Amino acid sequence: TNDDKYVELVLEKPLDREEQAELDFSVTAVDGGSPPRSGTTQIHIVVLDVNDNAPVFTQKLYIGQVLENAPEGSVVLRVAATDQDAGLNGEISYQFSQKVGQSHSAFAIDRVTGEIKLKTPLDFEAADKYELN
Repeated sequence: TNDDKYVELVLEKPLDREEQAELDFSVTAVDGGSPPRSGTTQIHIVVLDVNDNAPVFTQKLYIGQVLENAPEGSVVLRVAATDQDAGLNGEISYQFSQKVGQSHSAFAIDRVTGEIKLKTPLDFEAADKYELN
Protein backbone atom coordinates (compact mmCIF):
# COMPACT_ATOMS: atom_id res chain seq x y z
CA THR A 1 0.00 0.00 0.00
CA ASN A 2 0.98 3.67 -0.23
CA ASP A 3 1.31 3.83 3.58
CA ASP A 4 4.17 1.30 3.66
CA LYS A 5 7.28 2.48 5.48
CA TYR A 6 10.74 1.38 4.50
CA VAL A 7 14.30 2.04 5.54
CA GLU A 8 17.23 2.77 3.24
CA LEU A 9 20.76 2.10 4.38
CA VAL A 10 23.12 4.69 2.93
CA LEU A 11 26.91 4.48 3.02
CA GLU A 12 28.51 7.34 4.92
CA LYS A 13 32.04 6.32 3.89
CA PRO A 14 33.53 3.89 1.39
CA LEU A 15 33.89 0.25 2.39
CA ASP A 16 37.14 -1.69 2.06
CA ARG A 17 36.80 -5.47 1.93
CA GLU A 18 40.44 -5.90 2.93
CA GLU A 19 39.81 -3.96 6.17
CA GLN A 20 36.41 -5.49 6.99
CA ALA A 21 34.85 -8.22 4.84
CA GLU A 22 31.52 -8.42 6.73
CA LEU A 23 29.39 -6.10 8.87
CA ASP A 24 26.72 -7.07 11.41
CA PHE A 25 24.28 -4.76 13.16
CA SER A 26 20.66 -4.55 14.17
CA VAL A 27 17.84 -2.18 13.20
CA THR A 28 14.98 -1.37 15.57
CA ALA A 29 11.59 0.02 14.46
CA VAL A 30 9.46 1.86 17.04
CA ASP A 31 5.77 2.69 16.51
CA GLY A 32 3.88 5.76 17.74
CA GLY A 33 1.67 3.91 20.24
CA SER A 34 1.43 4.51 23.95
CA PRO A 35 3.28 2.66 25.21
CA PRO A 36 5.40 2.37 22.03
CA ARG A 37 6.09 -1.08 20.69
CA SER A 38 9.23 -2.04 18.83
CA GLY A 39 10.64 -4.76 16.63
CA THR A 40 14.26 -5.55 15.85
CA THR A 41 15.94 -7.31 12.93
CA GLN A 42 19.53 -8.30 12.31
CA ILE A 43 21.45 -7.02 9.29
CA HIS A 44 24.40 -8.95 7.84
CA ILE A 45 26.31 -7.31 4.99
CA VAL A 46 28.98 -9.09 2.96
CA VAL A 47 31.37 -6.66 1.26
CA LEU A 48 32.15 -7.87 -2.25
CA ASP A 49 35.67 -7.43 -3.55
CA VAL A 50 36.73 -5.12 -6.35
CA ASN A 51 40.14 -5.17 -7.98
CA ASP A 52 41.49 -2.23 -5.98
CA ASN A 53 44.92 -3.63 -5.09
CA ALA A 54 47.84 -4.17 -7.44
CA PRO A 55 50.16 -7.15 -7.09
CA VAL A 56 53.30 -6.42 -5.07
CA PHE A 57 56.55 -8.32 -5.60
CA THR A 58 58.39 -9.62 -2.54
CA GLN A 59 61.56 -7.91 -3.84
CA LYS A 60 62.21 -4.82 -6.01
CA LEU A 61 65.15 -6.53 -7.71
CA TYR A 62 65.88 -10.22 -8.18
CA ILE A 63 69.40 -11.35 -9.05
CA GLY A 64 70.06 -14.84 -10.33
CA GLN A 65 73.23 -16.60 -11.41
CA VAL A 66 73.50 -19.41 -13.90
CA LEU A 67 76.45 -21.25 -15.43
CA GLU A 68 76.81 -20.87 -19.18
CA ASN A 69 76.78 -24.67 -19.58
CA ALA A 70 73.52 -25.05 -17.61
CA PRO A 71 71.07 -27.20 -19.60
CA GLU A 72 67.77 -26.09 -21.08
CA GLY A 73 65.05 -26.07 -18.42
CA SER A 74 67.40 -25.02 -15.60
CA VAL A 75 65.70 -22.74 -13.08
CA VAL A 76 67.51 -19.38 -12.87
CA LEU A 77 65.33 -17.91 -10.10
CA ARG A 78 61.76 -17.59 -8.92
CA VAL A 79 59.86 -14.32 -8.57
CA ALA A 80 56.90 -13.96 -6.23
CA ALA A 81 54.14 -11.40 -5.80
CA THR A 82 51.05 -11.14 -3.62
CA ASP A 83 47.72 -9.39 -4.11
CA GLN A 84 45.39 -8.47 -1.24
CA ASP A 85 42.26 -8.82 -3.37
CA ALA A 86 40.08 -11.92 -3.06
CA GLY A 87 39.09 -14.54 -5.60
CA LEU A 88 39.91 -13.91 -9.25
CA ASN A 89 40.99 -10.35 -8.41
CA GLY A 90 43.78 -11.75 -6.26
CA GLU A 91 44.98 -14.45 -8.64
CA ILE A 92 48.39 -13.64 -10.08
CA SER A 93 49.98 -14.72 -13.35
CA TYR A 94 53.51 -13.84 -14.41
CA GLN A 95 54.80 -12.74 -17.80
CA PHE A 96 57.76 -10.82 -19.16
CA SER A 97 57.21 -7.18 -20.10
CA GLN A 98 57.86 -6.64 -23.78
CA LYS A 99 60.37 -3.85 -24.36
CA VAL A 100 61.52 -2.66 -27.77
CA GLY A 101 64.94 -4.10 -28.61
CA GLN A 102 65.03 -6.41 -25.58
CA SER A 103 64.98 -10.14 -26.22
CA HIS A 104 63.79 -12.69 -23.69
CA SER A 105 64.34 -15.53 -26.15
CA ALA A 106 66.81 -17.33 -23.84
CA PHE A 107 64.34 -17.41 -20.92
CA ALA A 108 60.82 -18.60 -20.17
CA ILE A 109 58.68 -17.75 -17.14
CA ASP A 110 56.11 -20.09 -15.63
CA ARG A 111 52.90 -18.05 -15.53
CA VAL A 112 51.75 -19.75 -12.30
CA THR A 113 54.89 -20.35 -10.23
CA GLY A 114 57.04 -17.39 -11.32
CA GLU A 115 60.00 -19.68 -12.07
CA ILE A 116 62.34 -18.29 -14.72
CA LYS A 117 64.01 -21.09 -16.69
CA LEU A 118 66.50 -21.34 -19.51
CA LYS A 119 65.05 -21.98 -22.96
CA THR A 120 68.49 -22.29 -24.54
CA PRO A 121 72.03 -22.60 -23.18
CA LEU A 122 73.81 -19.29 -22.59
CA ASP A 123 77.16 -18.12 -23.95
CA PHE A 124 79.12 -15.96 -21.48
CA GLU A 125 81.22 -14.48 -24.31
CA ALA A 126 78.06 -13.36 -26.15
CA ALA A 127 76.46 -11.81 -23.07
CA ASP A 128 77.42 -11.90 -19.41
CA LYS A 129 74.27 -10.20 -18.11
CA TYR A 130 70.57 -10.19 -18.95
CA GLU A 131 67.96 -7.78 -17.62
CA LEU A 132 64.36 -8.97 -17.60
CA ASN A 133 61.21 -7.14 -16.60
